[in-house]
Amino acid sequence: MEIEHYCPECGEERSFSLMASNQMHLGKKTKWWCEECGYEMVLIGEDVDTASAQA
Repeated sequence: MEIEHYCPECGEERSFSLMASNQMHLGKKTKWWCEECGYEMVLIGEDVDTASAQA
């Protein structure tokens, strides 16, 4: 599975591949990685997106 998403490391839209998926009480949790640079992000449902979180 792939999605197009903004990658903060690359600074532009990139293809992300699915690493893992799990159903939680908050919604479906998915972990993705950028095919270009290897950046990883987590999405929970459609509301929580770690791509914009500060480390």
